[in-house]
Amino acid sequence: MDNHSETPKTRKSQTQSLTALSLTLLALLLSLGVVIRIANLDQKIFWVDEVATAIRASGYTKAEVTAQLTDGSLHSPADLLAYQRLSPDRSLSQTLNALTRSPEHAPLYFLLTRFWMQAFGSTVGAIRSFSVLCSLLVLPCLVWLCRELFRPCSPTSALAPIGSTAAALMAVSPFFVAYAQEARPYSFWLLTIVLCSGALLRAVRRNSRLSWAIYALTLLVSLYTSLLTVLLAAGQAMYVFAIQPHRSILRRYQWAISATLVGFLPWVWVIWHQSDALTTNTTWMRTPMQPFAMIAIWLYSFAVLFFDVPVVAQWSWIALLQATIATMVLTVMGTALYRMAQLPHQVRLFLAALCGPIPFTLILLDLIFQGQAIAGNNAGPKQRPMKPINRT
Repeated sequence: MDNHSETPKTRKSQTQSLTALSLTLLALLLSLGVVIRIANLDQKIFWVDEVATAIRASGYTKAEVTAQLTDGSLHSPADLLAYQRLSPDRSLSQTLNALTRSPEHAPLYFLLTRFWMQAFGSTVGAIRSFSVLCSLLVLPCLVWLCRELFRPCSPTSALAPIGSTAAALMAVSPFFVAYAQEARPYSFWLLTIVLCSGALLRAVRRNSRLSWAIYALTLLVSLYTSLLTVLLAAGQAMYVFAIQPHRSILRRYQWAISATLVGFLPWVWVIWHQSDALTTNTTWMRTPMQPFAMIAIWLYSFAVLFFDVPVVAQWSWIALLQATIATMVLTVMGTALYRMAQLPHQVRLFLAALCGPIPFTLILLDLIFQGQAIAGNNAGPKQRPMKPINRT
C-alpha cells in the first residue's frame, strides 16, 4: 500500500528532476553560444567579403579602390586599410552611391554598419560586433516565433520549452555561429526573417491594423536587407492563402503587401537603372560547376546547420567520409521532417513556407544553369579564399 501511494510522488519527483536537468542543459547551451560568438572575435581572418563590407560602408566603390591601387605605385598596408575606415571626406551620400553600384546587395545592413562604425570605430572587432548583437537578438525572437507558431496546438506550459530548445540549438549551430562572427548581412537578415515571420502569425491571429502594419514594416526591413526575401514573401503568401482565412484577413494582408511593395520601389528603381552592374556582379553565379562539387556543397549547406567540416569539392576518401557524415546528419533531419508530418496542418504549412522557398529555388537555379547559386549564398570563410588583413 505504501509503495503504491508513493508512486505518484516518485514520478513527480523524477519529472521535476528531468525538467531541472533540461533547463540546466538549455542554459549551458545558450551560455556557450554567447561565449563562442564573442571569443577571439577580432583575431579571425578578415576575409575578402568582409573587406567589401567595410569598403562600401566607408563610402568607396570597387572601381575607385581598383583605380587608385593599380596606378603603378608601391602601396603600404596602411594605404589598403584607409579604404576600410570611415573618413571625414566620405559622407553618407557617398556610401549610398557605393551601394547603388552593387544593386544585388540590398543597402540596409551596410548603412547600419556605417552608423555602427561611427559609434564604435572601424576595427575588426567593432565591425563584427554588430553581427554578434544581431545573432544574439535572434534567440529571444525565435522563442517568440515558436510561441506564436505553436500557440494554437500546444498547452501554454509547453510553449516555453519549445522556444528555448529551438534557441539553444541555434545558439550552438556551427552555421549560425560562423555568420554571427562575420561583417556580413546574414545575421541581421536572419533577425528580420524571424521578426517578420512572427509578425505574420500574430497578424493572422489578431487581424488588427496595427499587427498588419508591423508585419508590413518588418517585411520591408527584410527586403532592404536581402533580395532573397522576395522568395520568403512568396512562401508566406502561399501560406496565407492556403489556410483559407476570413475575408477580412485577406484584405488586410493584401494591404500590407501593397504597402511593402510601395516602400521597396526605390530599390527596384536602383536595380532597374543598374541592371548592367547587377549582371556583371553576379557572373559568378553562372560559373559552371562539376556535378560532384555541386552535390557536395548542397550536402554541406544543409549538414553544416549541426555539424561543421570544411567542404571538399573534389573526389577523395576524405570527401567520401565527410559526405557520409553529412548524409547521416541529413538522415536525422529527415527523421525530424517525418515527425513534423504529425504536427497540425497549419503548422506544417508555415514551416514549409518558411524553410522551403529559398533553398529549393537556389537548388533549381543550380540545376538549370549548372551554376553555383546555393554555393555562393551559403559560402562562408571556410569555403572561399581568404586574405589575411592586418588591421592593427
